[in-house]
Amino acid sequence: MLLSEVNNKKVLSLSSAKILGAVDGVAIDKNSQKIIGLTISENIGILALTDVFEIGDVISVINDDAISAHMPDYSYVLKATASVYNVVGNLLGSGIDVELNGRKKELRFSVDGTDYKAKTIISASDDIIIVNPTYRALYKQEKKPERPVYELPPPSIVNPNEVAPTNDYDYLIGRKVKSEVSDIGRSFVLMAGTLITDRIIQNARRAGKISELINKSY
Repeated sequence: MLLSEVNNKKVLSLSSAKILGAVDGVAIDKNSQKIIGLTISENIGILALTDVFEIGDVISVINDDAISAHMPDYSYVLKATASVYNVVGNLLGSGIDVELNGRKKELRFSVDGTDYKAKTIISASDDIIIVNPTYRALYKQEKKPERPVYELPPPSIVNPNEVAPTNDYDYLIGRKVKSEVSDIGRSFVLMAGTLITDRIIQNARRAGKISELINKSY
């Protein structure tokens, strides 16, 4: 059954023989996107489909209280005559239709022959329904400033066979050794009077005797 088949039909109470209003739309649960019931003009409330006794020229219900006294806060009211707009302000069409007792998992409504998922609805009033078919964010999120990335220097790799540059000790070149400089194993030995060269500085650094060489040079 479609909304278009019952829209504008009057609701008749069998117990009081009163016309309670006329169907003018549907109420949809915002969370589950399921139809709660029919909205009735001239009444603040809804008529659950389960309370409908029969549908003919009018929609008959057993009692006057078949129409609830209030509209739940968690519902959208979709009026059958409402115009449908997208979030950028374009009119998609006017007048909607909904399958009231459909078995599809996702509730859809149609306007001008195009179907839209109920979950694309972002707001609705008596005259307008606004949809967001692309699910694009309504507000641009402010981009948080990126945290500066501090790169740690690579760990120094010491090669014992590699001699560090001797530029800091170039001033020793050309000096002479005042007294013997040697390590404990005497693998490095400089006799007094030895002329200091770049090679001697490198060997002294390897042997850990550069400080002693500085102190014993002239």
